[in-house]
Amino acid sequence: MRYDAAVSKTKDQQQSRAEQHRQAGESAEQATRWQEAVDEYEQCLSLADRAPDRDGQDVAAVLTALGRCYWNLSEARTAWRTLRRAISLYQERSDGAGQARATLEILRIWGPPERHQMMAEEALHALGDADPYLRARLLLDLSWQDEEPNEHYDEAMALAERLGFEDILAARIQRQAWQLMSDGQIDDGVALFQDVHETYARLHVHSQASGVLRGAGFNLIEVGRLDDGYEFARRSFEYGAEMNLLFQAQLALMDMIGVTFARGEFDRCEELLAQSPGDSDFRADLFRMWMAEARG
Repeated sequence: MRYDAAVSKTKDQQQSRAEQHRQAGESAEQATRWQEAVDEYEQCLSLADRAPDRDGQDVAAVLTALGRCYWNLSEARTAWRTLRRAISLYQERSDGAGQARATLEILRIWGPPERHQMMAEEALHALGDADPYLRARLLLDLSWQDEEPNEHYDEAMALAERLGFEDILAARIQRQAWQLMSDGQIDDGVALFQDVHETYARLHVHSQASGVLRGAGFNLIEVGRLDDGYEFARRSFEYGAEMNLLFQAQLALMDMIGVTFARGEFDRCEELLAQSPGDSDFRADLFRMWMAEARG
């Protein structure tokens, strides 16, 4: 009996400490301190692994949060492996909603479109109608595989309109913005991108809030409005850096460097390259190579 009591006490202590780390991880996430959140979630998982059983923690949920934070830190491979583990655990217990949540996180990581489509379809099938919001998100992800709106897009928007999913409805405005710019209505498209950015920022959908600014900037650069494009890229970079979204910040910074490179401002290029928060964007090496060639 003494042994059983000791084991029970140890288990309770480990579960309590694991819960403390999980809560600390969630607090760090809310404050966009992704590295701190990673450390806390890893501690939580370590304690869960050492516990006599894992009843005190939903390991799959912690893995999902951990993978999300790793991707925000631009750790793509680690994020992918972590989220795949979460998806497998959810599949083992036939938890369609959990699988959908983990899949939506892994779909944020750049990868082969056909693989993304396969995972989204698997998650949608497992989810069914259990959670309308998750269903709308998965449908929206599938709809981006096609340039034109389709049945996935139509169903996602119908759910969003009926249930008031504001972030899903913002994606419709984002699509309209792209179409306006493609049709040459640049200023109208930019205005819509600005509206979508403000919506995403208010909803704390930070990666999307940074991404739409970058999208507007990239389009402006493509049509030759370099000053305007640089400004939107700068805003995207600063927003991404403020929210500690390393990959988003890198993408926007490389767009800024593209403008300075096109103008032959190589010293400014090097100054901006030195500000990069990481090395995931291969364009940094290309710019260095091109500048070396241009300088002979």
